[in-house]
Amino acid sequence: MAKMLLLERHGGNAAFPELIRRVAISSTGKPDFLAPWEAQATLGEEPSVDPKFEDPFFTEWLALPPAFADIDLRGALYVSREHAPPVTLGDALSTDAFELLTALVEHPNMAASLKRQLADLPPRDRLFIMDRLLENARREQSWGVPAVLDACLALTEADPVQGERLATFLVDRPPTQIHPNIVPKIGDQPWASGVLDSWYRQEVSPPVKSAITRQRKKDRGHLAV
Repeated sequence: MAKMLLLERHGGNAAFPELIRRVAISSTGKPDFLAPWEAQATLGEEPSVDPKFEDPFFTEWLALPPAFADIDLRGALYVSREHAPPVTLGDALSTDAFELLTALVEHPNMAASLKRQLADLPPRDRLFIMDRLLENARREQSWGVPAVLDACLALTEADPVQGERLATFLVDRPPTQIHPNIVPKIGDQPWASGVLDSWYRQEVSPPVKSAITRQRKKDRGHLAV
């Protein structure tokens, strides 16, 4: 887990998501494509990595023990370091959950079509999926309507418990990151009123406060739906 967290924290924007993708589509969960790179890095040679892994930190990371090429990483990849207790590599998500998480991360614009499948997952899988989505969302610096929000909203509609987690996350965003177009995007969610009230009390921009006022009037029926 420690080695995995190092890559997640310091491996740039491409290496960790690409590792997730390849592990998710592997029938064994093993990143065997790493084998020649790990061998080269261990010998002090420059590995001939694919473009998405071209990062100085990744080269150093490859040489760290243990070698991952022959380890099933499915359990390690999808556990949030902030919201879930440590788990072993054997504590993997279900195959369906892996596939849905991969789809949400790679194609968030299709998230709405996945709500039924998400609702059919065990609660534990939905918890872990939201962990990963929120981890990705923390990298966003502008909260208008980033693609990851579509993925999060689909999951909250499939599992209302996750709605409260998303609400808490949004309340905690710095006020300067909040933009007006997020207000109508989340305005009809059952948990949205608390988020909007919190933003209004904070130092969000005047356009955001105006958007919140319009949403409140709409909710009271003063504006046409």
